[in-house]
Amino acid sequence: MKVFAKNTEKLLMVPPVKNARIISIDPGYRAGCKVAVLNETGKLLAYTTVYPTEPKNDVAGTEKTLLKIIEKYNSNVIVIGNGTASRETESVVANFIKKHKLDVSYTIVNEAGQMAVTS
Repeated sequence: MKVFAKNTEKLLMVPPVKNARIISIDPGYRAGCKVAVLNETGKLLAYTTVYPTEPKNDVAGTEKTLLKIIEKYNSNVIVIGNGTASRETESVVANFIKKHKLDVSYTIVNEAGQMAVTS
């Protein structure tokens, strides 16, 4: 069991994407989407909440916030948790990247590991 625990710890401490400044989004509805910005080593740089989904549907405000984050922190990867409201949030992010012709990629990730960052 000790070996398993040690190996799991090592696995979880490996940065998911090398040389990336990550925007991590924990999707939600009523309470909004929690957003955390991480540098290449996983250090938290900033956090906020946006409301692109029901009931607020503040897509414009969400896009404005994400654009400011990308410009300020030179973020190049967006990760979206796979839980509640993930598909709706993915749609907003994909349209945002396309609309602004950004050199930013996004992916859906397991929310279990992501929750530690955005909580």
